[in-house]
Amino acid sequence: MKKFWLLTTLLIGWLLLTGCNNSVVENPEVIDSCTSGDSCTIDIDEPIEQTGNNFQIPAFEELNQAITLCHVDDMWWYDINVTKMAYILPYKDWYIGFDFDAQDGWNLYLTYRTLENPCDVLSTTDTIFWWNPAYKIWDATFRWASYPDNKIFYDQWLKSWIPTQIVAKELNCEPGKYGDGTFDTACTQEAMRYFYDLLIWVENDEYFTQWLKKFKEDIDNGNFRLWSYWRERHDSCLERVKAEIWDVKAWDSEEVRWNYIKLKTEKLHECAKEYLNQ
Repeated sequence: MKKFWLLTTLLIGWLLLTGCNNSVVENPEVIDSCTSGDSCTIDIDEPIEQTGNNFQIPAFEELNQAITLCHVDDMWWYDINVTKMAYILPYKDWYIGFDFDAQDGWNLYLTYRTLENPCDVLSTTDTIFWWNPAYKIWDATFRWASYPDNKIFYDQWLKSWIPTQIVAKELNCEPGKYGDGTFDTACTQEAMRYFYDLLIWVENDEYFTQWLKKFKEDIDNGNFRLWSYWRERHDSCLERVKAEIWDVKAWDSEEVRWNYIKLKTEKLHECAKEYLNQ
């Protein structure tokens, strides 16, 4: 069911992407972007390292364009499109993009791929952001009511599918509109635009920048990390955190359980961030 939910959610998100007809120039000092239909040119702090004279950073509206169909065979087999979302920033020999893992929300992480073998991910970061596209005001539980879809949160990390309480970005959209029967996609578009703009330096977030710089550093040093690496770090930190704090009991109230989740999430997130300073 998790994989089905993931595929359904990502398909909806990609189909809902819209943008402006902007082209991105290849000058590494500037990037064209558009706001409310107008194009603008801005300076960026870091130049983009181009890998070929013919490569153009995809415009926002192109992110859902399929490059190839990949077959995934784990606990469930399924096919999934690799799109231009995986090829946003040329870096060294290949390309940095982003992808999502999903269960109760979308967990964003960075990927590194070649064009020649798009189905093979060479390296990933840990999960960075968490966003809840399925938020419904009328059907929100005590916990998930705290995470409306007009806010992007920092993720606890890897496959926990748990956000922190820290808001990374408040989006310019009304929460819960997609789930009220109108299927308003404004928050989906705003969230995707934010993730895209971070990679092309139109938006800035210090925590994301730390992850991107660390990712590039790992690539420079030939340290390619995949899910097994992040899983091992998660398990190690989880054991450490569980030894530090109490555990919930079957008879504990929902409020006690919620407070435990918040504290454990905070401590696991702090452990995850230690990697950035290694």
